[in-house]
Amino acid sequence: MKIAILGAAGVRTPQLVRRLLRSTERLGLKEIALMDIAGTKLELMKNVIDDIAPEHHGVTLSATTDVREACAYSAFVIFTMRVGDIAARIIDEQVPLRYNVLGQETTGPGGFAMALRTIPVVLEYVDIIKEVAPQAWVVNLTNPSGIITQAVTDRGFGRIVGICDGPTELLKATAQAVGREVNELWFDYYGINHLGWVGGVQYKGEELLPSILQDDEALEKVATHSVEPDLIKAVGLLPNEYLIFFYKHQSVVQNIQRAQITRSQQIDSLNQELFSQLAEIADGKSEERPRDAYFRYLRKRSGSYFQVERQGELNGEERPAELSDAALLEPEGYSEIAVQVLEALLGLSPQVIPINVRNNGALPCLDADDVVEVQSLVDSNGVHPFTVKVEVPPHARTLLQRVKGYERLTIEAVRQGSYSLALQALSCHPLVPDLATAKAILDAYLAEHGDYMPELR
Repeated sequence: MKIAILGAAGVRTPQLVRRLLRSTERLGLKEIALMDIAGTKLELMKNVIDDIAPEHHGVTLSATTDVREACAYSAFVIFTMRVGDIAARIIDEQVPLRYNVLGQETTGPGGFAMALRTIPVVLEYVDIIKEVAPQAWVVNLTNPSGIITQAVTDRGFGRIVGICDGPTELLKATAQAVGREVNELWFDYYGINHLGWVGGVQYKGEELLPSILQDDEALEKVATHSVEPDLIKAVGLLPNEYLIFFYKHQSVVQNIQRAQITRSQQIDSLNQELFSQLAEIADGKSEERPRDAYFRYLRKRSGSYFQVERQGELNGEERPAELSDAALLEPEGYSEIAVQVLEALLGLSPQVIPINVRNNGALPCLDADDVVEVQSLVDSNGVHPFTVKVEVPPHARTLLQRVKGYERLTIEAVRQGSYSLALQALSCHPLVPDLATAKAILDAYLAEHGDYMPELR
């Protein structure tokens, strides 16, 4: 079996490949094709992988800048692209902050700009996949995951599943808070990507959510990066960590402005340092191993996660030294979920996972053809969303419908190449205060992103 990874010059590729290689025999894996248009960075990432897993477990590992070559005859294609690279993300995040609006990768105007750049590329790749690997499943890790998965589904391509580790991490934290394992509990998780909640937690038929909501210690464990217990109690739901941007928008904006650095700028600095070191190693100017430079990078990046948004400062701390290299390589995030999905689709081990999938009535407050993020059974017959049995309260329902409307308009703006629809889409987002602000942000994006943006008339 062959797996293609598109956007493989990204810094998380070694983690993903290492996790895939651990399941070589189980998956029947024969080849992994790494593809990225940034050829030099791609080779440097491959050097890291070669150092981490020099024998590749007998799997052929190739690197190419040709998407057709990478995808041909693949059973799975994993999307990890970032159109415009980190430089574009910096623009995405900095522009809205000028207008006291959240500057963040996937939520609000930042996610909007990223979607405008990414949707045309993704749809082009999907057309190629249909031609050279018609039976392939696409596993989408590219952000903003929900909009991208929606755009592909709207194109009539049904063999796609969008994954995110946020819901899974929330379920794990909730299980830990009640002293149970995840597989002992049933979670009523519902929403869309980066806008979801746990609305019910059952253990042997007993509903645990009311008791969790009364336990501040439990809520602190659940909301490690999110919002305070009193706010969680007010809505009566356990929020995905990205709800901090909706529930504490002004606080987060002020924190980022006070720190005078966005998450993208943090990552850009770390990435430049990493690739510079890897280039020196490749050129024989350093005796350090690629893996050592990579592990150091992961510690720094992990240690700074959500610091600015929560604290308004970047303290630069790294993860504790006792966190082993193996632990850094095998996080229980995207890589683990991706492999679980692959194994389930191959019929090896069906899984129940909160995942981005066509609604088909699972979440009644949204349309049947909307992509939603709900608990789903993944097996050899595909992805089957479970119907959400709990009531979705008006607070969550209203927010979901508004953001899904924004997503739909964004996709349609790209499809039609319409400036008017793009402006309407951005003005519909709850984090954008008015039409005039939306216009100022959109015009700045179009001016500063240049050719990365689709032509809007």
